[in-house]
Amino acid sequence: AKACERALDRDPSPEQAVLLEIRRARYLAEAGRLADAVKAWERFFDRHGDRPGLLPYYEEALRIAEKAGKRRAQETFARAVERLRPPPATGETNRPGS
Repeated sequence: AKACERALDRDPSPEQAVLLEIRRARYLAEAGRLADAVKAWERFFDRHGDRPGLLPYYEEALRIAEKAGKRRAQETFARAVERLRPPPATGETNRPGS
């Protein structure tokens, strides 16, 4: 996590910054520093929340927030997951005999 922080201090490109921040949050979670990982995810979403393709990251962050018992973050991440998750398919289903 510290290596990611040092790399972020070196003015990385926007894409590198995204990858470094994701890596940092994951390292913190793997190290058992769940509260710090939740903060890292919150910071990531504050900075990059308008990017496409964030659903899997919100889902990952939600699992960590649940493990950490961070209720407010859980609620925020769960709302984002619901907002970003595609609606279920409607119409005909592929039932046998149809």
